[in-house]
Amino acid sequence: CSVLVAADWRTGRVWDVREGIAYGVARRDSAGGGGNGNGNGNGKAEEEKGVRVCRECREKVMRIQYVLEKSRLPPITRLYNVLMQLEKELLDLMPIYQEQYLEIPSPPTAAALAPAQETRKLILDTFADYDKIAGRILGLPCTKGGEEERVQRAVWMRSRALLQKEMGGLPLPTSHRKSKSRGGSLPGSGHDSPVSLSLPDPDAELAHRLQPLLEQEALLDQYVAEATAARKFEDARALRQSLEEIREEVGRLVRQANA
Repeated sequence: CSVLVAADWRTGRVWDVREGIAYGVARRDSAGGGGNGNGNGNGKAEEEKGVRVCRECREKVMRIQYVLEKSRLPPITRLYNVLMQLEKELLDLMPIYQEQYLEIPSPPTAAALAPAQETRKLILDTFADYDKIAGRILGLPCTKGGEEERVQRAVWMRSRALLQKEMGGLPLPTSHRKSKSRGGSLPGSGHDSPVSLSLPDPDAELAHRLQPLLEQEALLDQYVAEATAARKFEDARALRQSLEEIREEVGRLVRQANA
């Protein structure tokens, strides 16, 4: 009905110890049973001392310890966990929006557009939170050129790639032209529908493709200004590089549409 535990007085951490401790005192490895608790010159250290507690008390102590250790997680670990949670929410919301997008009748009505518009707004808000957390990870203090900086930059670049990929499949629902067949292609899927669709307006199609890029451009422009004001010049340089890539993509799409 009881177990043996030991504790480190410096950290307050508690752990289970193996049986063999009598009345809370561990046997020693040294031949003469001596030693001062720090080990002797032959490298034979004193075994840990333990106390016997009931299993119910142990469970309470372990639960408190778990909460305390969780609160001591490094900032990058806590932020990364939040980032992964937001990413999961995004990946769960995108298929819902695409399904709602396909359900919009032609011509659309306000009632039919409402669910897709609400989901789209939620996705954009989640995009903004995701982008903000990724920026905080990139801005964490670290040794220049060290392993932490490389990890932070890798996480940030991965978040950029995810945003560019997912925002490209988030068209406005207002000018949607729905196929009567359920085999129609989803937004951004790149697969042709097995039935004929109404020809889309080229200008509207271009606007749909440009909108996520323009929204991301505005966010990055804001982050560049914030990083420059905070004198985080390395971060500002990386943000400007991503900003230029987005602007080049916008220019390419415009030139392609005008060709």
